[in-house]
Amino acid sequence: AELELSPEPGAGPREPEELLEALGFLGQLGPDALLSMALRKPPAQRTQDELELIFEELLHIKAVAHLSNSVGAAVSPNPAGSGLFSQGDKGTSWYIIWKGSVNVVTHGKGLVATLHEGDDFGQLALVNDAPRAATILLREDNCHFLRVDKHDFNRILKDVEANTVRLKEHGKVVLGQERCHQPGTLPLSPPRVPSRYLVMAGTPEKILEHLLEFMRLDATVYDPVDTLLGDFLLTYTVFMPTSQLCRALLHHFRAEPLEGSEQDKAAYSLRKRRKILRLVSQWVLLYGRLLQGDRSTTALLQVRGGDTAGTARGQRGDSPELSPPPAVPPEPGGPGEPGREGSGVFSRAQTPHPEQLGPHAGSSDTLDLISSKELASHLTDYDWSLFKSIHQVEMIHYIVGPQKFHEVATANLARVMRRFNELQFWVATELCLCPELGRRAQLLRKFIKLAAHLKEQKNLNSFFAVMFGVSNTAVTRLAKTWERLPHKIRKLHSALERMLDPSWNHRVYRLAVAKLSPPIIPFVPLLLKGLC
Repeated sequence: AELELSPEPGAGPREPEELLEALGFLGQLGPDALLSMALRKPPAQRTQDELELIFEELLHIKAVAHLSNSVGAAVSPNPAGSGLFSQGDKGTSWYIIWKGSVNVVTHGKGLVATLHEGDDFGQLALVNDAPRAATILLREDNCHFLRVDKHDFNRILKDVEANTVRLKEHGKVVLGQERCHQPGTLPLSPPRVPSRYLVMAGTPEKILEHLLEFMRLDATVYDPVDTLLGDFLLTYTVFMPTSQLCRALLHHFRAEPLEGSEQDKAAYSLRKRRKILRLVSQWVLLYGRLLQGDRSTTALLQVRGGDTAGTARGQRGDSPELSPPPAVPPEPGGPGEPGREGSGVFSRAQTPHPEQLGPHAGSSDTLDLISSKELASHLTDYDWSLFKSIHQVEMIHYIVGPQKFHEVATANLARVMRRFNELQFWVATELCLCPELGRRAQLLRKFIKLAAHLKEQKNLNSFFAVMFGVSNTAVTRLAKTWERLPHKIRKLHSALERMLDPSWNHRVYRLAVAKLSPPIIPFVPLLLKGLC
């Protein structure tokens, strides 16, 4: 990429804003350049800082995110057009798509799959020591791959096994743990801090037993050292019903140790029950009214005894709820009108109801009365009231799917998603309804500046919505309107558009977010994608 810093012939000196934009662009290119330099080096010649840079990027690639972080020393780039294979070739490497996409073709069947960024291929031949089972064809010219050669692949598998502990009962694996090195350290270097083992899989009963055994009495759902409690409470509904959890907790609460002195038995039982009470208190605090009306939960809370039940009721009274925030009317000319467009059911005569036709005139006159910065502040205030009402459990329920949970469980998250769609279509609708070329160019300029202010206010969800609205096909084809924009605004739009680049797992967006301090309203669709 080229970046012009010197002024054009005959042009005046660059404005400070343009220089800041140029420096920001260089800041985005810098990490990519460092990463490319590190990947081009042979693995043995990479420095510790380069290994950690590669490892940080690998955390965002689904094909290797679950592996031991020693994979960071084994990967190397494979330029487009080299190192790929045909069906029947000998397997020598495992490939991960870093940029671009490929087609998987087999004899007799033709195209059987299309793989994109983050996907991997070539692993089966290495595991089975067999010929390649398919041919890999590039779908585009500029494809890049990470390549793990066979000897490194075998070492990675050995490292994964060495870092994994499996607990068996009656010949069946009931708990799997993997050693986790502290962030910023790699197993290839002397450890600066001791590593820990994290639970990766197991039966629901064994995970609960392990949690109660090792949970600290002062543990919280958001303990930065041990996240097992929070992870368990947020996700238990995926693999066990609430009634099953209640039965298991009652069993542990009533169970008595079989060995030891009476004093030791009493001390153990007291400690175990205190942990259970701590877990239930955090459970009630986290879920709030979601637990009300569940018979098994009610029975569990009643069994705990007077003092304990009183504590739980006190916790429940102040617990976060899933109730939606107060209704806030849309801003003047806001997304309330376009939100009705195209929704509803047609009558038998195929004649739409008047309200389904949407607005016939835009709100540009009203928008002239408010600055883009002030409009961004109003949008951010309202968006924040919506975003902070999302319960953590809603994220899990949304990812698992509506077929498993009632739609009410994700009501607040659905409101945020609906708001995003309303805002982007409002932007496009307002621009398309503005009949005069000059006023339409001014409105487009206002929306671009609105996106810039939303980004500045760290409202990235509405920033993406406005940018998507401006990038709508119906808007981008208004060539004369775009030609009317000042050069400075077109450059601003180009700079903002880089945030929308999806390549390398939305690397530009992730780097920008990493530099921001909270509070932040993230781009919710990408946040949900990262949870998958």
